[in-house]
Amino acid sequence: MTRSGFFGNPERPLFGWLHPVAGSPSTGVVLCPPLGQEALYTHRSMQAAAMALAACGLPCLRLDAAGTGNAADGPEDPEHGAVPAWQASLEQAVEQLCRTTGVTRVVLMAVRGATLLAAPVAARHPQVLALVGLAPVLSGRTMLREWRALAATAALREEHGDGALEVAGVFHSAATLRALGSLSVPDLAWPVDKPVWLLDRDDLPAAARWAEQLQAQGVQVAARRCQGLSAMLLEPHRQRVPQAALDELAEALQAWAATLPAREQPAAPERPRGPGVGEWLGWAEVAPGVREQVWCVDGPGGPLYGVLSEPAPPCQPQAMLLLPNTGAIHHVGNHRLYVQMARALAAQGCRVVRMDLSGLGESPARPGEASDVVYGRHALEDVAAVVQAARAQWPTQRISMLGLCAGGYHALRSAVQGLQLDQVIVVNPLVYHWHEGLTLDAHAPRVQEAYYRARWRSISGWKRLLTGRSDLRQLLRVMAGGLWRRLKQMPAAMLRLSRRSGAVDDLNADLLAVSKQGVRMHFVFSEDEPGWPALQAQGGRALKALQARGALTVSHVPRADHTFTTALARQRLLARAAALMSPGR
Repeated sequence: MTRSGFFGNPERPLFGWLHPVAGSPSTGVVLCPPLGQEALYTHRSMQAAAMALAACGLPCLRLDAAGTGNAADGPEDPEHGAVPAWQASLEQAVEQLCRTTGVTRVVLMAVRGATLLAAPVAARHPQVLALVGLAPVLSGRTMLREWRALAATAALREEHGDGALEVAGVFHSAATLRALGSLSVPDLAWPVDKPVWLLDRDDLPAAARWAEQLQAQGVQVAARRCQGLSAMLLEPHRQRVPQAALDELAEALQAWAATLPAREQPAAPERPRGPGVGEWLGWAEVAPGVREQVWCVDGPGGPLYGVLSEPAPPCQPQAMLLLPNTGAIHHVGNHRLYVQMARALAAQGCRVVRMDLSGLGESPARPGEASDVVYGRHALEDVAAVVQAARAQWPTQRISMLGLCAGGYHALRSAVQGLQLDQVIVVNPLVYHWHEGLTLDAHAPRVQEAYYRARWRSISGWKRLLTGRSDLRQLLRVMAGGLWRRLKQMPAAMLRLSRRSGAVDDLNADLLAVSKQGVRMHFVFSEDEPGWPALQAQGGRALKALQARGALTVSHVPRADHTFTTALARQRLLARAAALMSPGR
């Protein structure tokens, strides 16, 4: 059974998921996810890789390195930025795997840009006997070119005059960029006795030259192109796990490990260790005055995992916030938004749980159900189980729920269904009703339509259109498609009206029902969000009436996109969440 938690030096704890195996294995794997936003996108594939390795008898530790995922943040090196801390994280993960499973030999498996960090560690660490590069990036300069190109395409971006860069919502200091840019895996002096596996992308291969170089030096190399690796880098609700390639790799590593001699490998050289190294930490101090631990609830369809943040003693929190998944992103949230929010609110005195619903993140799918279903049909049952567990453990606390996009939908529907919530904070919902059979792709035209209709009504939208910054042809296509849909839907709409079935999908009635239960509602929208005009159109008279009474509020975050990609946009959202969670609310 998977073990998850904090480990390493308590002054700056790391986080990991351990996939153990039965027996007394001698070889294990530390899995290093890619850098930046790609770590979120590949989460399901990394989980599948760890499970495949464990099934082949190789215990695996999936790592959140310093300042990533659930791991604690901390100061950077003035000259080399985050790179030394990231590489030290790999070394601590090797020690953690060895001490908790008894293995004496470790394989470092790195994905994409993490290969730049893992290769130097693998080359010098005596307990690391092999390296695996999955869709590897072998040049820091190549990585930086990709990041700068990606940053240049962002619709909203903040300029950093000191040379720092924000890429897909992840900030990288100038020192980190310089250190990464100086890394080149082919320039390493590679030990001839350490095998290398290179699984390259079939569309953008990058490892052939280094494989030839290693073979010329007498290094055992297995290099090939694999189909499907690029698909694991797509957005989580679209990505596909390259299961066949991962299974084949796990079997190859198992066969190689079986050929190794039984003798013990030399121990790692002694070096100063912080207290707790090699142990799993119960509570971990992840920020000044803030502690965290893994929190698990017995859900109706299986365990539901999350991370609990709270102020360190002696502070006693009086309010609690639940953060359900944003789409198919696991509990850290887009751009680590939920991690930042949980720790900021815990420092303010709140107790916060960032949770994975069944089939998302670390919570297994129910038997017979698919994983990564954004609007899962059992989501409300999962939320109810979490709320019930929280009420049982902290019966006097006010419980709020904040969700972004699909998480906002789940927050609102939870209140409509009468769950014991005190307030809901609904951020950038795309829909207010969802029925089985609908898909995100099918809903995309309606989202575009609402977006352009909002633009049409605003002065800024006309300015963008007249200055050529909006696509006129796309606007006309979207609006024409909306008109055609409405013409086709008129007979069905008239039939529904004649049958007096207007209560179905009635947001006006939903808002009134939530208000009658005494649950406060707060809607937060970024600029030009389609959910705002949809709320105005579907909310009916209830929207204005509840706003007038103060039972419902609507606020807007300027210069923010749908997932709050820029750091400044996230700060504005955090400030709004902090105000709504303050003791006086």
